Amino acid sequence: MKSNKTYPLGGIVMIEKVEKEFGLFSTIFKNLGGNAKNFISITKLHIYNKLTHSVSVRQIPNAYPEELMKQLGMKGKPSERTLYRTLERIGRYFPVVLGRYQHFVEENGIVDNNQIIDFSSTYIEGEKAELASYGYSRDKRPDKLQINFGISTGINGIPTALTIQKGNVQDKKHMREMLKIVSKVLPENSLLIFDAGANTKANKEKIRKLGYHYLSLKAKKIKTYQKYTEFFKSEIGAMPLFHFCQLSLVENRMQKEIGKNIMNNCKGRGRFFPAYISWKTGMKK
Repeated sequence: MKSNKTYPLGGIVMIEKVEKEFGLFSTIFKNLGGNAKNFISITKLHIYNKLTHSVSVRQIPNAYPEELMKQLGMKGKPSERTLYRTLERIGRYFPVVLGRYQHFVEENGIVDNNQIIDFSSTYIEGEKAELASYGYSRDKRPDKLQINFGISTGINGIPTALTIQKGNVQDKKHMREMLKIVSKVLPENSLLIFDAGANTKANKEKIRKLGYHYLSLKAKKIKTYQKYTEFFKSEIGAMPLFHFCQLSLVENRMQKEIGKNIMNNCKGRGRFFPAYISWKTGMKK
């Protein structure tokens, strides 16, 4: 007896709404499929998978029913080979995809001036990936080859840039590549927020040269900030990062009371950042 399979509708609704109102998929992936059939539909399937169960690529045909495939515009279930070929083609045209995406977010006015930049890694089981190398493993798997990636996301939750680097690239070097990408879409006076790994003199000088400001952790300098931490606990208290960056009244008070070094518990859009932060903006009056 054939068993029925259920699947979440939330991902379908989101994908259809974004495509209907903004034409996201047809704009970014137009003419990239070549002779491949259902290229955009299969791309939507990959996105849907990440929005829902996030199973491995090879398990997608088994995890979701044929009705879902048809709802996304396919005639039936794609083969495992087709799923991987679609990803391979997206990777091959990654610079084009990223360029179109940045143009899309800029054109629709959804680029936030306050950007959170973060770097991470993911290990792989195979040995054929050109970018795969041994390096500092955030997955606690130093025995596995890995790939590093970076993402810049606005306080509004909209990503603006993605970078992919070899698995042995350090954050301070990775940041240089990220700055090349974000500078294509961010306006002057944007605020870049990042962790200690990318906090180097050269990177900060580059940020200021680009006309941006920065907010970063000052590594292993907790004692420097103790009096400022007490100030925030007593006078301002825990404040969401969004309000921290936006409220000019608070911002002016911070500059008046404690100058350029400030600290705060920053929690914004589901992403936690270290409690001890240094304000290094050199903002123009």
